[in-house]
Amino acid sequence: MEEKSVPPPSLIINRAGHNGLWLGAYLSALAVGSGLSATVPLLSLLVWALTIYLPFYTYRIIVRGYAASDFRSRFVDLWAEGIVSYLLGSLFQALTVYICLRFIAPGFIETQVNTAMEILRAAADPSTIALADNIESIVASTGLPRPTDIAIQLVAFNIIAGFVLSLFASLAAISAYRSPEKRRRYTESHPDKNSDNR
Repeated sequence: MEEKSVPPPSLIINRAGHNGLWLGAYLSALAVGSGLSATVPLLSLLVWALTIYLPFYTYRIIVRGYAASDFRSRFVDLWAEGIVSYLLGSLFQALTVYICLRFIAPGFIETQVNTAMEILRAAADPSTIALADNIESIVASTGLPRPTDIAIQLVAFNIIAGFVLSLFASLAAISAYRSPEKRRRYTESHPDKNSDNR
């Protein structure tokens, strides 16, 4: 039987670029929702829902990429596609957060830090009061985090998260679609998503 060739890296990068745009929109919605939930508590439910669904969404994009290669991609290819998708998506999210913190809500960071210190002091517990004092001294000596600091931290966090989530999603995809019958059923149920962009 003729062995199917492994998809070239360019096709993996193309798929990761497409995934990165949608993942960036997803992560941006998660970040903006987190910020708005401070004033609209009901949004915290949406944030929790998006957070819980993220591993499943990662699995979906990995499976879609696997099927697009006619299930020829190796584990390392799928893993790399997931990592690059998260890298691009995190850059999209970081830009969104930077714009929000720098231009739309420039006082957000200061407000959140002050609110956190007030809550800690209101607890009237020596340990929480000491923590609030510690935060206040750090802010006094180093200043508040800048929008660029928050954006960089988000990129670093999302790359690590993407590294782990893509690892497990790739393993799950390879395992779930080992059977030719399952591959055939997936291909038949997703007719426009199962060919590489040649």
